[in-house]
Amino acid sequence: MFRLSSTLLLAVLLAACGQGASESTSASAEASEAATADASAGSSAAAGDTIEVTAVDYAFAGIPSEVESGTSFELTNEGSEVHELVLVRRNDDVDLTFEELLELPEDEAMELVTIVGGIVAEPGATSEDTLTVDEPGDYLAICFVATGTTSLEDAESVEGAPHFAEGMLQEFTVTD
Repeated sequence: MFRLSSTLLLAVLLAACGQGASESTSASAEASEAATADASAGSSAAAGDTIEVTAVDYAFAGIPSEVESGTSFELTNEGSEVHELVLVRRNDDVDLTFEELLELPEDEAMELVTIVGGIVAEPGATSEDTLTVDEPGDYLAICFVATGTTSLEDAESVEGAPHFAEGMLQEFTVTD
């Protein structure tokens, strides 16, 4: 169902950081439900805030449904696998949903979105950097790391489905 290449997007993430479709398990489904409940609690973040996003296998927790321009994101990994937080902004003239965009061939999809950047955290660690969203619009937080990746050194050799195929993606809106 999902066609975007996790290898290409992981390479984009690693470059941005300055470094070289399967069924979910019940644990990942529970984590995804918890993250969804956390995100849909009507929360929002003000400009200049830093949101501490928690990654678990295979969900994000702590991402509000709406943030103001100028908000930053930090990633703490409480999972057993490497996780990344890649922020993708849907271009203004695009009316496809993120789900529809993920189903497109990679080259088509990449013309319709802007990758803001990515941060990565190994299990038990927090990202060294943060990401800041400066432009209003519709965004997707997504993890392209292959299932089964337990260290950054293994990232290029693991061939599992990307974490987003297990539910590790979340939409949010950036306002002025």
